[in-house]
Amino acid sequence: YVKARKLIPGGNQLLSKRPEMFLPEEWPAYYSKAKGVEVWDLDGKKYLDTTYCGVGAPILGFADPDVESAVIEAVKAGSMTTLNCPEEVELAELLLELHPWAEMVRYARTGGEIMAIAIRIARASTGRDKIAFCGYHGWHDWYLAANLAEDNALDGHLLPGLEPAGVPRGLTGTTFPFHYNQIGELRAIVAEHGPEAIMTCWAEVSAAAIASPTRLAIVQRIGVGLDNIAVEAATARGAWVANVPDYCVEEVSDHAVAMIMGWLRGVVPFDREVKAGRWNPAAAQLRRAANLTAGILGYGRIGRASARKLAGIGLTIVANDIVVPGEHGPAQLVEMDELLARSDVILVHLPLTPDTEHLVDAAFLARMRPGSLLVNVSRGPVVDCEALIEALEEGPLSAAALDVVEGEPDPPAALVARADVVATPHVAFSSDASLAELRRRSAEEVVHVLAGKPPENPCNSPMRGG
Repeated sequence: YVKARKLIPGGNQLLSKRPEMFLPEEWPAYYSKAKGVEVWDLDGKKYLDTTYCGVGAPILGFADPDVESAVIEAVKAGSMTTLNCPEEVELAELLLELHPWAEMVRYARTGGEIMAIAIRIARASTGRDKIAFCGYHGWHDWYLAANLAEDNALDGHLLPGLEPAGVPRGLTGTTFPFHYNQIGELRAIVAEHGPEAIMTCWAEVSAAAIASPTRLAIVQRIGVGLDNIAVEAATARGAWVANVPDYCVEEVSDHAVAMIMGWLRGVVPFDREVKAGRWNPAAAQLRRAANLTAGILGYGRIGRASARKLAGIGLTIVANDIVVPGEHGPAQLVEMDELLARSDVILVHLPLTPDTEHLVDAAFLARMRPGSLLVNVSRGPVVDCEALIEALEEGPLSAAALDVVEGEPDPPAALVARADVVATPHVAFSSDASLAELRRRSAEEVVHVLAGKPPENPCNSPMRGG
């Protein structure tokens, strides 16, 4: 390794894997053979390499005999040719199956090279050059450019003292490092360089945040609801506000149905009883789905999907919405009084607006049927928590199933700790497919707008020239 330091930059060209980072003068640098996580150095000493899962082992599939055999056969067949091996096409198909948001596969040799490719794609897609990043990302021009303006900008980012020799001066001011998890540093970079797009999932985008950037073109909600975005401020600034309104229709409606069926069949309370050592089937007081009516409050995309699924189980469906959909599906549209009087289950699918905040209050709950269930998979503040606790203690409700609660992520323990409440941590939207679709479509909306096109799902009409 001493000789390598004189012949090879960094000793092994992998700045993040230098032996001196772990145990100077003692950590092995080269191996003679490897099997799984076992590795032998040039002196024959055996180590368990738990740092990088075995030096060289990934090449042979972590000592998997089938992979080893296939690699040996490939070596025997020869590989010195300008033609490509057909396995790369099969691998690309598998990668695209695992990552359906992607359209094509680009191969790279190292993590640093992957990052360089990702930066190039991002710049090409957006037409923007500036990058904010944290951590170490390889020995590449885009990364080392951070040290052009001040030669210690990357100090404290795992590898201090990186020289930007040979990096074009034209890249000065294009990359800006911030320390891991230091959101304040990132916000300062954003404020200084004026973003043209803001993407948010849970974080609030206030009127002040919208007023700061001089070239803001879009505020993209990575989700559906807009209650954390100052939409009117964005409209006045001439910026689009967009969301992805239908990425999780199936997931949220599935979650609602699961909560209802869990209540009908007593799944959660019986599971708790069995785990506590009590086996008492005589305590069952269960209901037949076909004898019950579900009232859906908010009959949009998700409300209609829930109606379709609940009707398939056998429930009678009634619904109420301020906007009457053209296609009713299996639901009978009724006035609120009738919905409350008829429904054994009330399912809330409403957006949070000034009109819907605490819509489900003490007066609302008092009009529900005795022994009924309230399900909320929309927004927590639609339901008044104090009123719900009282309705559970004094009637008429027998239970509540909540994926959203006012006050989350610290909901009132007096509510969620009750035995007659089933609560999940705002996950009704989530699945592997929905999250991949959400991220892809959110990014596509930003790309559309930065390319001068309107978003696919606009939520406002910007005042141009504002």
